[in-house]
Formats: sequence, C-alpha cells, structure tokens
Amino acid sequence: MPEINLLVKGKVLAYYSENKYVYYKKGMLYLYDGKHNKITNLENNLFKRILSKFSIFRRLFRLEPRSAIKLNENEILFTCQGFIFNLNFNNKILKKEHKFRPGMTSPLYLTKYQDNDGNLKVIYGEYFSNKAGDKVSIYKRNGNLWHKIYTFKKGTIKHIHNIIYDEDNNYFYIFTGDDDIESGIWKADCDFTSVNLIRGGKQIYRSCFGAIINKHLIYATDTPLEQNYLISLNLETYEIEKISKIKGPVIYGARSSDKIIFSTTVEPDSNIKGIRYLITKKRGKGVLDDCSYLYTYSIKEKLSIVLSIKKDFLPVGLFQFGTFQPITYSSEIIAYNMGLKKYKNTTIKFGGK
Repeated sequence: MPEINLLVKGKVLAYYSENKYVYYKKGMLYLYDGKHNKITNLENNLFKRILSKFSIFRRLFRLEPRSAIKLNENEILFTCQGFIFNLNFNNKILKKEHKFRPGMTSPLYLTKYQDNDGNLKVIYGEYFSNKAGDKVSIYKRNGNLWHKIYTFKKGTIKHIHNIIYDEDNNYFYIFTGDDDIESGIWKADCDFTSVNLIRGGKQIYRSCFGAIINKHLIYATDTPLEQNYLISLNLETYEIEKISKIKGPVIYGARSSDKIIFSTTVEPDSNIKGIRYLITKKRGKGVLDDCSYLYTYSIKEKLSIVLSIKKDFLPVGLFQFGTFQPITYSSEIIAYNMGLKKYKNTTIKFGGK
C-alpha cells in the first residue's frame, strides 16, 4: 500500500496546490491557503444546517456537493441538491447559477472545454431516474447562463453519465445508460448539430468515466449486472479491445497529467426493485466483492490497483454507494472516500510530492 496522507477531513471540491484548495465540511465551504478559512454556509435552511453536521444524514439526504470544476484561480462551479452553484471564494460570494429539471439532484460530471475562440465553456448531461422514459437533454453554459443545446428523443436513453471532449478533433463523446438498449457511446460535433451512436446495445458500452489517449477512448464499464472491464475504443475504426478485467462498476474517475485514475463502486443488484433495493446488502453480479478499488492506468505503466478499502456496514442504496471520488491534479492522486470503512468523509492524497 502506498503512503497515504490525510489531506483534509472533508470533501475537496477544487485542488490548486497543496497550499490552496476549496473543500466542503459539515454544511460549510472552506478555503485552505495555509490556514483553514471559512468561506460561507452552503445551507440557508436551518434544518438542513443541523442535518449536515452528521455524516449519516448527509449521506441519506444527499446533502454533499457531487461534481465540481475550477473556472479560474478564484472561482469554481459545483453541483448540489438540484442546483449548480457558483462560488467566488476570493470575494466569499456564493450564488445559485442554474436549477436542474424536477427530480434531478446532480449530473455525475461537469465537462469544461475551450471553444474555437478560446472561451471557456461548460456542459452537462441530465442524470435522473427517468422511470417514464422522458426526453433527456444536454445544457451548455454561456457566461453565467445555461441553455439547452441538444435533446435525446423520448424512450432513447435513460440518462447521460458523462460527456468527454476530444480537444484534438473538436468532438464530444457522450456516455448513456442504463439498460442494454439505452447504453451507448455517442459522437457529437462541436455544436451538437450531429449526434450519432457509434457503439451501443450492450452493457459493455455502458460507462461513466473515460479519457482520450493516443486516438483511443479508454473507458471503464459501469454495470452491476456482469463482469466489468477497462476498454480501449479505437476512434478511427470504432473497434473495441478489452484491456483488463476490473473488480466492479466504475462511476467516478479523473485524469492527471500522465494517467487516468478511477474507482470501482460497491452497489446493489439492480435486479432488485423498490424499497428492497434501498436496504439490500446483496451485491450485483458485476461487483466482485465488498471493497472499492482505486486504479491507475497509463500506456507506459499499464493498469494497477493503488488501494482498496471495504464498504462500511450501512445499506448501499439508502446511504450511497461505497467508492472513491478522484480529483484531477498534476501527477498526484487525490480522492474523497465515500461509504468506506477507513478514512471516512476524508480526502486523501498520495503519489507526487
């Protein structure tokens, strides 16, 4: 096991350096710049402020931020409880910038990129339970306003897991799920006027995390139903190659300067429905054991397991899946631990300096 440093008791949202990062802890937002400085309360509601002091309620009611990106040296976006928040931590100004559709608490990822004029843009795909098979849309940020730029027709997909930007060719790759017919990898041009399915119809095309490396889309599958793999998709021929089996489905990952980092998830058998799904401790067939595994992969170093920690005792569906949530930064590996026995509610760091 590598040497592990406990970076902070809390969830790091944006990491600039070991001497500068923004994090969430018990309903508060903080800036670390050598000292731990309170920025502001995330919660305006007194009842939620009280609940957010306790880990079990933060997990039960999904009170913690999920996705976050850096806009610049003083400003970040993050998602939480049905909104996108804009935080200027230099001026200590927190604003609700965008509200998600009813029934949606957060996308799995926010994707940022530069357009042809060099302007920073952010997009996300709608992620919600969608039991009725409704339309699913993609939104784009212009300034601090959000606009719908593409919509999948009703019954096409359940939801969007992630959108990967190919900066060399100015394309987007969209990951969708969850059933076989809904699972796929779609290719979109820069303005989303052309969106086409390039691979789909099986669980092997169900993914939440990927990165483009050497003209290949390297992605990890995300299925509780069958064996999971790290896959290489050739972006010229669209042929796939199985790089390796992995220990479970993958929701969260990040890219550093020289590798990708991702974590398997301990989650229930999705064949179990209703209230039983929330309280069961039965794993899905694709979840090989009760541990979450943190992997790294690069062309030179190949695939390796960095760390594994067992899921805690709480029911997985009700109190969130057991997993690491990696954060992108240089060559260091930084990850927040959710629902695991060790380093609970803590951001850890290892590798690099």
